[in-house]
Amino acid sequence: MDESEKIHIINCLAKSKEAFEDAEFNFQHGRFSVTLNRIYYSMFYSVLALAYKDGFVTSKHLQLKGWFNRKYIFEEKVFDEKMLKIYQKAYNDRQESDYEIIMSNEVEKEDLEKSLQHAKYFNEAIYSYINRLS
Repeated sequence: MDESEKIHIINCLAKSKEAFEDAEFNFQHGRFSVTLNRIYYSMFYSVLALAYKDGFVTSKHLQLKGWFNRKYIFEEKVFDEKMLKIYQKAYNDRQESDYEIIMSNEVEKEDLEKSLQHAKYFNEAIYSYINRLS
């Protein structure tokens, strides 16, 4: 891994942590749609860090998600299938909150707290994995 790849990984992990902090801040201030967006992006940047580690570069969300699920969930079994479900739900929630003018159902504070916990679990699993390899 060259120096620029290391810098990309470090920057992605920093962006992931910042997005998660933004999610918590927006949750505390009742901005639930923004919370869903930041939850997803915290996970997106974590997975992007993994992709840079492996030399897989894409800017496409679905391509990145498919690559992560195939490689890390099904082929190498590094992470539990629970991670796939967490990532998929965050993606779907973000899509709905960002693009639907009228959301199909109002975001429940309790559900959002659970999503924050799941994002924390997801991100920490990836951070831990990357740190073990460093």
